[in-house]
Amino acid sequence: MTSSLPIYERLPDLLEQLKEQEITLLSAEPGAGKTTRVPVWLQQQTLFADSRILMTAPRRIAAQASAGYMAELLQEKIGNTIGYRVKGDTCVSAGTRVEIITTGVLLRMLQSDPLLEGIELVILDEFHERTIESDLILAMLRQMNLLYREDNPVRILIMSATLARDELEQALATDVIFCSGRTFPIEHHYLKNSTRLSERLDKVPELCEHALTYHDGDLLCFLPGIYEIEKTRSALEPFCNRQGYTLRALHGQQKLTEQQQALSPSTQRRIILATSIAETSLTIEGITLVVDSGLAREARFDKKTGLSQLHTRSVTQAEARQRAGRAGRTQTGHVFRCWSEEQHPLLASQSEPEISRQDLSPISFQLIQWGSDDYQEFDWITPPEQTRWQSALTQLSRLRLIEKEGHQYQLTKDGQQAARLPLPAHLAKAWLRLSDSEQVPQHHAAWLIAMLQEQSKTDGSDLLTALEMIISQPGLPLHQRCRRTVSQLTRSASASGKISSADLIQTMEQPQAQKALQAALISAFPLQVARQSATPSNGKTLFKLANGRQAELSQAVDHHWLLVLQTRSRTDQERDKITLWLPVEESIIFRTLEHLISTSSHCQWQDNRLLNHETTTLERLELSQKPGQSLSAELCIQAGLERFIQGGLKALPWDEHCDALYQRLQFAYRQQPEHWPDVSEDTLKQTAQAWLAPYLNDVSSQKKWQQLPTTQILVSLLSWDKQQQLTQSVPEYFTAASGRRVRLDYSEHRPVMHVKLQEMFGTHDVGNILNSEVNISLLSPAGRPLAVTASLPTFWRDVYPEVRKEMRGRYPKHPWPEDPITAQATHKTNRQLKK
Repeated sequence: MTSSLPIYERLPDLLEQLKEQEITLLSAEPGAGKTTRVPVWLQQQTLFADSRILMTAPRRIAAQASAGYMAELLQEKIGNTIGYRVKGDTCVSAGTRVEIITTGVLLRMLQSDPLLEGIELVILDEFHERTIESDLILAMLRQMNLLYREDNPVRILIMSATLARDELEQALATDVIFCSGRTFPIEHHYLKNSTRLSERLDKVPELCEHALTYHDGDLLCFLPGIYEIEKTRSALEPFCNRQGYTLRALHGQQKLTEQQQALSPSTQRRIILATSIAETSLTIEGITLVVDSGLAREARFDKKTGLSQLHTRSVTQAEARQRAGRAGRTQTGHVFRCWSEEQHPLLASQSEPEISRQDLSPISFQLIQWGSDDYQEFDWITPPEQTRWQSALTQLSRLRLIEKEGHQYQLTKDGQQAARLPLPAHLAKAWLRLSDSEQVPQHHAAWLIAMLQEQSKTDGSDLLTALEMIISQPGLPLHQRCRRTVSQLTRSASASGKISSADLIQTMEQPQAQKALQAALISAFPLQVARQSATPSNGKTLFKLANGRQAELSQAVDHHWLLVLQTRSRTDQERDKITLWLPVEESIIFRTLEHLISTSSHCQWQDNRLLNHETTTLERLELSQKPGQSLSAELCIQAGLERFIQGGLKALPWDEHCDALYQRLQFAYRQQPEHWPDVSEDTLKQTAQAWLAPYLNDVSSQKKWQQLPTTQILVSLLSWDKQQQLTQSVPEYFTAASGRRVRLDYSEHRPVMHVKLQEMFGTHDVGNILNSEVNISLLSPAGRPLAVTASLPTFWRDVYPEVRKEMRGRYPKHPWPEDPITAQATHKTNRQLKK
């Protein structure tokens, strides 16, 4: 092997760290040679002489290409020292020392052999992509070492070109070994004007033609998905035909042979239209030009629908750097970007880890299969979010693929079978139901499942019409992808080879076949059951789904029930658009989802009466409602509590006595919170079951509601001793010097006594209430405020003379003595006093 690549300078350091540590990090720039040289060199070292090395590749084509290149370095055939395992294809032998495998294959190996016997090193390549499977594998390997291989741990080497170094160093407690790369200069070309995401795809054909016209070499164009590849291919075909260029596609849904054909050399100049599959691990000879659409597609789990949906977003700076690097692997190159230079710094630096945005049910299913349902037992770089993890467990329970035994989830019989299928959990559930049915031929069932797995875009179609279209057009790439899935499910080439749309329709028109299909898909998509929520109008029909979402079908249909299989949604819209559906029968819904359907009684106030309704629901979808039985005490209590919680204290019969008592209770708690109960409205709502419920047993009408003894209820918040203490320590009234009782106002921060000035003659002090001074609001004979004071001696001395001077002429019939301290307190006039 040639030793001119930069990686060879770091291999001794790498080996030393592998000897000393369980986990090693290698960050190597493009062109360093890490992917093809590191495994080959390590397998020749004494440390790994008696064991095998596994290295993950992000995709099938990368695994096969890397294995082929390594075998060439050793001047061997692939399958000897170097081999590979990918979905549907294996090339290894008894003498294979290094296996390049996909993450899916490694997960299956961990499930079948939790100790990874005979393996001493696992290399996780291109870890920067942070796929959910890579994060899961790392967590499982660390747990395996901790529990089963503490004395002889599997060494883990994490490799990437663009590691988030700080995060990984901190999470894994190890230093990064860095290796510079070897690439040729790349000239970057930007658009003059900024572009929106929706505008970028239209710029691609023009940029491709420009690049090929003014520069030499083959061109690699990055696009977000198959739809965009086909659209760009159509736009470029006339140009390529005129120039004699070869136009090829490269994406993850192709057969390996098709991917190899896309990468193979040509005597003509090539344009390769590729998804992100070509970002890493592949060196395509002859590529000197890159056109980057600036778009990437990723799956995001939608909490609202309970399904994953594909979203198109802008590339990150790290992704743009990886894409540009493809142009400089073999010679000087050019990259043309479909955005402006001013927009580039605004791009996110790294993409979000898949574990933070994707459905967690696949990894929770994997861990339960491995023997654990608690993600907190594992060491993660980015731990799963607790609520999303619980949601994943609920989703699997809903599908009856897992069940709780004691305190831990276990796989059910269906779950054990589903774990062996190359399908997501919900589609595995549907396949198992269809396989058990004698009404739907296996190859028809396989085509139905294959189509749903592909998540093909439709503008709006029922399931069977969409499938009929796919089957009737064998030339469609979608048809070919479905055929491969069918072959895997049936394990028979003949089953996937011959099927006609007429045969399918004839079969599915049979009533029993329709019922079997409905039951199978309802069991797989329980939250996608939808009920028509409004009469069709303007060529549209509205539906309410069991997940709580509203959805719109761009057709006027008579179906009252649908199974919504695909939707198109936008965050700025309240309704989703239904793009794929299946009409279903109500009776089949009830029969299939009996374990998820519940019936509850609920009361509501109507026309001054409490009425009982019996409601049957599927999660958040109301299936039916009918009048319930007679009102029980429990229902009365439930309705009364709801009324209070919605309306608060003022929903109770309320008068000034209630108000005064409540203010006293609030004041007591405010002054001495350690001795008195919290009577804030929020707290009372939270504790209403304890203090209000005992009074609601037979409250079934507005009349009875108005008869609730609110004052007595408020008093019951206190023990008998506290009631006596409240009377003594927080009195409702104060007896003025005149002998008349004056109500105290506790609505302000301090208690306030509103009393006529003449009734306080001779009074020096009114005392404190729970260590709070009392504000005395002194009133005129007409009841108008004259002054507010907390110190009567100060008032009599400093303020009263001025008040007397002003008021004695206005109220001559009332006493205004010169000395109020020695005067007799009274509420009478001068004339009444003389009698």
